[in-house]
Amino acid sequence: MKGPSVPERTSTRFGVLGVSLSLALAHLAAPAAPAPLVTVAPSAVGLSAERLSRIDDVVAASVARKELPGAVVLVGRHGKVAFRKAYGHRALAPRVEPMTTDTVFDLASVTKCAATAASVMTLVEQGSIALEDPVVKHLPAFGAGGGERERVTVEQLLVHRAGLVADDPMDLYEGTPAEIFERKFRTRLASPPGTRFVYSDAGYEVLGEVVRAVTGLSLDAYAQKAVFEPLGMTETEFRPVGKGGRLPVSRIAPTEMRDGAFLRGEVHDPRARALGGVAGHAGLFGTADDLARLARALLGDGGGWLSPAGVAAMTRPRDFGDGDLRALGWDVETRYSSSRGDLFPLGSFGHTGWTGTSLWLDPATDTFLVLLSARNHPDGAGNAIPLRTRLASVVAAAVTDVSPGTLRLAAGRVLPRAARPAAPAAKEKANAAALPFDVRAGVDVLEASGFAAVEGKRVALLTNATGLTRDGRSTASVLLSGKAKAAGVSLVRLFSPEHGLAAALDEKVADTTDPATGLPVVSLYGEKRRPSAKDLEDLDAVVVDLQDAGVRFYTYLTSMGYLMEECAKAKVGVVVLDRPNPIGGDVVEGPPTDPDRLSFTAVHTIPIRTGMTIGETAR
Repeated sequence: MKGPSVPERTSTRFGVLGVSLSLALAHLAAPAAPAPLVTVAPSAVGLSAERLSRIDDVVAASVARKELPGAVVLVGRHGKVAFRKAYGHRALAPRVEPMTTDTVFDLASVTKCAATAASVMTLVEQGSIALEDPVVKHLPAFGAGGGERERVTVEQLLVHRAGLVADDPMDLYEGTPAEIFERKFRTRLASPPGTRFVYSDAGYEVLGEVVRAVTGLSLDAYAQKAVFEPLGMTETEFRPVGKGGRLPVSRIAPTEMRDGAFLRGEVHDPRARALGGVAGHAGLFGTADDLARLARALLGDGGGWLSPAGVAAMTRPRDFGDGDLRALGWDVETRYSSSRGDLFPLGSFGHTGWTGTSLWLDPATDTFLVLLSARNHPDGAGNAIPLRTRLASVVAAAVTDVSPGTLRLAAGRVLPRAARPAAPAAKEKANAAALPFDVRAGVDVLEASGFAAVEGKRVALLTNATGLTRDGRSTASVLLSGKAKAAGVSLVRLFSPEHGLAAALDEKVADTTDPATGLPVVSLYGEKRRPSAKDLEDLDAVVVDLQDAGVRFYTYLTSMGYLMEECAKAKVGVVVLDRPNPIGGDVVEGPPTDPDRLSFTAVHTIPIRTGMTIGETAR
């Protein structure tokens, strides 16, 4: 079975036989030449040029609000480009550069669908992988952590239901990629496989390793041969700066500053950087035109990359009974679906990236929208979420030749599954199965009470990545939910403690904007350690939801204490959403702090091991 060009080998790093490699390489041979990307007038594909012109004002307003320095917007329909325009600036520092339509962007999490899931689907078509395969079948090392890791399937990784955490701790990312994955694979799952949706970079890192194990090729090499070349995506690649990079640095949009210089052609995501710039969750760079080529294939017949059956399987909504709908690699209806806007029907799909990138596609109207920006340039304070939502609505409204009934029918095919009455019960049952006993954090109690403690109040929230409900929703999203709004709750800003909102920074943290909610984030570990009077003047209360470590020098206690003092001066209420002491509340150890030695690592005269929850400490 092995052709003469295939090197002799008996195993890969994870024990995959050479015959699998030969099959994968045979599949990549002699791809058909892709069709050129055609540009037409909007009217030629049933789009209103007048309505598309509203894009100018929407983007200009976003740039004026400093949500991003500039952007490239591309709109296509029926496989053709009907609108392509550059706005603002590619770079603001160290020198100003105008945006151009051929600017190359760090695509961030668009990597998940454009490279990783796309590569996995080619292996599914070949029969090298089945969606129901346990990951350990192809990657035995994945099971090193024991527990239920051996039950995790390829499909669960693709739809973010594998039980993995959102992000593995940064302290695992030291040494070579092989050493990093060896450590990662020894960690335990956060929840049983299949029980809940948790958007997971860690899961897609595993998928990148599955591709390597099955094909014998690194993800970047395999995606280049199996996806990018068949689709004519000549300006899409990992690691554009360095050995083998084809894309000129001068056309790459810079992101944030690291070590005194702006990242330009080096991936922004720190975990992808630690893995050498190639990872299943991030690392890809590309242009708007290349994403248009991918969109054309997904709304068509696969473009020589996938079969029509493969495209249909990859992009159909998959329902798991709890209201979170994903396709294989794509978002459909979750809390991350703001890029659909208010008008595209349910059943459309897409993906976003942390750097301000997004792609949304609607099969019902055969329309796609690409928005590329470097919203975190120059200082990390930008926010592309409001623009994504508005642009999608403008583009959907520009479609002139589809009836309302057709769009209602398209959404109706999905809605019965997305909103059936049994979904909440199914979700609660899954949650109960994931926990051996019934413990509810303060945020779960607040929600169950109908938000009684903050009813009718204008509030802020001091939190970070530990502020989660038992089913994995952020406390911010709970306070922004329809139920909270019905109770008169208005969440207007966030406060972040040491390490920032994502709990990932070991440095001073600047004020920023939360990409998930669009809310401003006031850092209490930057130029100031206490909220100012201005930060509190329009509030009725501040909600605190942080996971303490049970010891006094964990500075989240101090941030809460300082906040309480300033709220007392401003006559603003404080509501602490309690959480268990992770090292137990039955032991108190160590001497109390001396009253004259209070500091940022010792906010009160309490012992080293407090024996209290964060709520008890607040009292």
